[in-house]
Amino acid sequence: MFISMTGSATRKVPSKWGDFTFVLSSFNHRFLEISTHLPDELRSGEVDIQKLIRNKIARGQVNFHLEWEHGGEEKSFRVNTALLKNYHKSLEEVKRNLGLKQEVGLSLLMRLPDVLIYKKTFLNKNLWSFLKKNINITLDGLTKVRKKEGAELHRDIKKRINAIAKAVKEIKKELPSILKQYKGKLEHRISNHKNNGLKEKIAQEVMIQAGKVDITEEMIRVYSHLKMFVEEINKKVSSGKRMDFISQEMLREINTMGSKICNAPISSKVIHVKTELDKIREQIRNVE
Repeated sequence: MFISMTGSATRKVPSKWGDFTFVLSSFNHRFLEISTHLPDELRSGEVDIQKLIRNKIARGQVNFHLEWEHGGEEKSFRVNTALLKNYHKSLEEVKRNLGLKQEVGLSLLMRLPDVLIYKKTFLNKNLWSFLKKNINITLDGLTKVRKKEGAELHRDIKKRINAIAKAVKEIKKELPSILKQYKGKLEHRISNHKNNGLKEKIAQEVMIQAGKVDITEEMIRVYSHLKMFVEEINKKVSSGKRMDFISQEMLREINTMGSKICNAPISSKVIHVKTELDKIREQIRNVE
């Protein structure tokens, strides 16, 4: 089973503390990297929120955004009136010195640092239980989306692996005939020479060259890599990193085969395999 690293989930929940919106999104990344955006009065729970995310997501860039519209039974902040007056006095002085006409309004002043003082103890046990429950529900929603996209990736990659296996099988089928033709050409060169010493040297060259174009070992390794890849994609939870490694090793063997065999039909199949592997590796980068 594949789990994609790309997805998003949003959950809106009213409560006695106000209205909350939980937003999770994830993207491709080599490792797990978590970014959280929380209201100031809930920042004390950032580490615990990241632990909840780590418990359910193994890899990817994860962004968590929590919006809170205050309301309900409790007041979570007070206005620092003294600081607000100081801000206003300073800004009015700057305005006069610069000859500015814009009004220093309340909307600007309320956005300045520390004008609103939040209760440090506001993230109490009941609120944390509420947040934890809904963060986990949102994470489950994100996982559902990622699994759905992962299933599509699984189908596409499996189709491409089958195409590669078919092409490799065709190469294997044609290989004996190609080697026979190649040896025949070299042996013909030998028969055209009357010099026995030269014949012996050419015969040795035939053996060396025949060994160079023999891709039996590469074929065996490709089949082994294909088997490992199929085993990996059929696991309950597949590893994107491991599949990327296997496909990279497979590509190495295919490149060697292509450099050894200078034959149009074989070269065409090698190019086809390399194209499919490139597409697979691109898809794998999105698998957790």
